[in-house]
Amino acid sequence: MTRPYRSLRFEHERLPAVDRYQEAGTVNYPNDHAYTRITEFKYP
Repeated sequence: MTRPYRSLRFEHERLPAVDRYQEAGTVNYPNDHAYTRITEFKYP
């Protein structure tokens, strides 16, 4: 599902079979990526 907010696009994905997708709760992706960050809400 995509929801516009200002000039940003939020995309939400559920990965129930995956314990941890990344090493930290939020990872920033600057410069040459189609997105700026990924936030994983499973982290405390």
